[in-house]
Amino acid sequence: MIFETLPATLKWRNWLLLSLLVVFSGIFSPWRFVLGVAIGGIVVNLNFHFLHRTLANLLGGNGNSRGVVAKNLLRFLISGIVIAVVLKQNWVSVAGLFLGLSIVVINITVLALGQLKVLVLKS
Repeated sequence: MIFETLPATLKWRNWLLLSLLVVFSGIFSPWRFVLGVAIGGIVVNLNFHFLHRTLANLLGGNGNSRGVVAKNLLRFLISGIVIAVVLKQNWVSVAGLFLGLSIVVINITVLALGQLKVLVLKS
């Protein structure tokens, strides 16, 4: 079943999508846009990885809810600081950063549409 391998599938596809977006935006876009895609993608991929680890530990009985809340708050704080710094220093394009931060959403949407297609064609 897809649910057993879903986190691992999403993780490698997130990194693949980030790589493709950086390469193609590098060909067609200014460097600030490319850097925004790269930084946004790295931030969101690391967030996804650590969220998965935290939830797996919690659901596996190795964590407590206070620890989950603390870890999530720390993760959001670090992400917010990184995003604030790169925007304040004007190192990246806002559009590129937004695209990079959207990688997980894009990946989940594409995966869901693929599964919907399988279900529709099966019936």
